[in-house]
Order: sequence, then structure tokens, then C-alpha cells
Amino acid sequence: MKTLTLVLLLTSVSSWGAFPLINFENLNGDYANGKGIAYAESGKYSIPPVVKISHKEIEVNFNKQQKNLVIRDDNTAVELGFDFSFLNVFRAVNFSGVDIKSDQKKFSVFLETLNIYVDPNEYKVREIDVITDVSKITDIGDDIDILDGFMVNGDLNISSLSFGTIDKEAMVSDLLLENPSREAQINRLFSKLKAIPVVARNLRMVVRKRTFSGSVKLDSWINLNAYLGGTMDYDKKNNKLVINLLKAKLGYFSIRRWALNSIRKLKLENITVSGTKIIIDLEKTNRSSRN
Repeated sequence: MKTLTLVLLLTSVSSWGAFPLINFENLNGDYANGKGIAYAESGKYSIPPVVKISHKEIEVNFNKQQKNLVIRDDNTAVELGFDFSFLNVFRAVNFSGVDIKSDQKKFSVFLETLNIYVDPNEYKVREIDVITDVSKITDIGDDIDILDGFMVNGDLNISSLSFGTIDKEAMVSDLLLENPSREAQINRLFSKLKAIPVVARNLRMVVRKRTFSGSVKLDSWINLNAYLGGTMDYDKKNNKLVINLLKAKLGYFSIRRWALNSIRKLKLENITVSGTKIIIDLEKTNRSSRN
């Protein structure tokens, strides 16, 4: 379902006056090379203005290039048009135990497991809970999609996120440049480490009126809390998401430089870093070549 989750939550969906009515239970599947397939125990949804559909034991196919999503069971097949642009960020995704509920002004997604593949790394995420609630917001306008709603009033909680092994030398270099007065503490902290496996736990992030703040504990190699904050903007005309990372700290160390450089090193064609801004171009589909 993660596929469907990303489709609905993080991409530009056709503009409804409110969120679509959706209820999917226990969706599992995978996505790679622009296509994906998922299976769910049940699914219900309403297509404005009058169509309401309910499925049992369903199969979901989605195709990024054709921008379509086909939901079928033994008796019914329905094709919907969706914009899967945000999936351009990933080479491959697989997911399990996904539940989605949408009730016009409220949208929630829960995922038990999510594995994301971005060359050359694999990121493992466990227990993701995403909630968007614009029921009490009156100035958001009728032309709203789910990404709009999340940036106005959204909450993200993740139980654990594994990053694999971090490049120690690059991280220390960036920390020293950004924290010159703390050279002794940084050298002492990293001196005995040959590699840095990172597991982040208990990530909590809130987004209110396009301003976000969050915290997470890094406990696989050092027991310190990380904090981040900034702003988000969704340029619908150019189909771009802009994240301005204003703060990123690990304990009393600033790690914003390292965080931004880590994103640069992924060399994703559709993600660029300019100053403190992370710009996600939702239109591009190909990865840039590596040096």
C-alpha cells in the first residue's frame, strides 16, 4: 500500500474540493522501474460526485508513465488517473501492513514496514503513522490536494529508520567546518568509531502552516537527540516541493551542512540542493549519471 500511500499522500492528486473518501486495509506490495502492484484485504472509495465502490481481496496496479491506477477484484475493475510524480524520488519501494483512511477533511496512513532503495543504499522504516487534518481550517480554499493539506496541518511519526552505514570522515569534516569552536568534543566523540551505523528511533514531526519541526533519537552509535526545523512550499505550477532546512542539530552540534551534503551525494536528478533549500522536482523521472 505504500505505493498507494505515496501516490495519495505525497503527490499531486487531482483537485477535489475535499480529500477523496478512501478506506484500504492491510495493503502490501512493491514498486520498481515506474510500475507497482499491491494486494489488500479490502478497499472502499468514493469518486466525486456520486460513484462509490467497495472491493474485497483486491489487486492494485499502478503505472507512473501512464499515470493510471487499476483496482480489481474477481468481479470489478476500475481505472483511475493519478499523478505518481513523487515516486520519481525512489528507485524501488516495497511495503506491508498499510491502512489508509480518508474522510473529506482528514487523511491518515499507517504502515508497518517500508523499504526504500536509493542507489547505493537501502533504508528500512518501521511503523509509520501520517495524519492530515484540515477539518478546522477555513482559509485553505477548495483547490486542495493531500500534499497541500499535510503542509497546512500534518503529523508524522516513525518508530525506527535505518540508514545503513554513514561515511565517518565526511561527517566529521562537515561537523568541524560547521562547529569550529567544538573541535575537541567532535574529535573525542568520533575518535573510537571506525564506521557509523545509524538507526533513528521515535521520529516525531509536525507541520503547521508550512512550517515544520521535529526530533529523533540516534541510538545505535551515540545516545543523542537530533532536532530539525524549517519551512515547506509546494509550487503547483512548476510541480516542485521546496524544503528550506533552517535548523538541524545533533545534541549541541549543528549538522545542517552534513545533512544537505548527504542529500547532494545521492545524485538524484529530481532532487537538488541550493543553499539551505532542498528542491524536489516532481516531473523528472531519470537519475543523473554518477561521476
